[in-house]
Amino acid sequence: KEADALVEFIKKMFVTYEGDCSSPPRPSDPDRSNSLEVLDIFVFPIKSCSGSRLKRWPIDRTGRLSLDREFALVGANGMSLRLHSYPSMSSVRPVVDLDELTMTVSFPGMSDLVIDLKHDSNFEESDEDILVCGARCRGRVWGGSKASAWFSSALGVRCWLARQSDVGVKDDLHETKYGYCNDEALLLVSQESIDKLNDVIIEQRWGRPVSAEHFRPNLVVSSDTARTGSNPEDAWQAVTVFGDGRRKFVLEAVG
Repeated sequence: KEADALVEFIKKMFVTYEGDCSSPPRPSDPDRSNSLEVLDIFVFPIKSCSGSRLKRWPIDRTGRLSLDREFALVGANGMSLRLHSYPSMSSVRPVVDLDELTMTVSFPGMSDLVIDLKHDSNFEESDEDILVCGARCRGRVWGGSKASAWFSSALGVRCWLARQSDVGVKDDLHETKYGYCNDEALLLVSQESIDKLNDVIIEQRWGRPVSAEHFRPNLVVSSDTARTGSNPEDAWQAVTVFGDGRRKFVLEAVG
């Protein structure tokens, strides 16, 4: 019975029976009337580790939030560590200071690690090929042996900190172009979809309601055109961020 309910929920919320499955064309003249409010902004400097909830944050030239998933922890086999294999990564909390260009990383029971984002002492280190979620990427050792020893002690596995070295580049060999993001530059979820999911969880008695953080998004938005009985994302073709004439975009959450 519970399995049937889950199948029905997936069909209702996620399955489309008509239309072309290819990516829809980007509208040439986006409709500004169907506006979205940015409720929350999250940045995850180190892939699979904890993120920071922010009120405002710049967007870099690739379209992603600056420094989002720019770093990854890499094991001895050359593959990035993933949260589902190392759950304690959720307790690794990096916080970026854009003014000082530093990243302070904390973990329960350990002294904080401060990493310089401007430059690294390991300039002699060459870029390495690493695998991130099956994609071949380039990464350079960052923070040296001190950072490696700190993360290895925190997680109980030998690893080193890699910084993406070909951000904004995509070629036949290296697949990732937005730091160490899985797919696109920005991961977005609407609060209306979270609310609808929680309605089903409560109705079916599947457990505790979830929050947007469970999906590790960059942006949590609210739509003023949400339709009853459907997720607002179902009607979207594209989401456009409008600037104010400056070259540097900065997103700011409401409230």
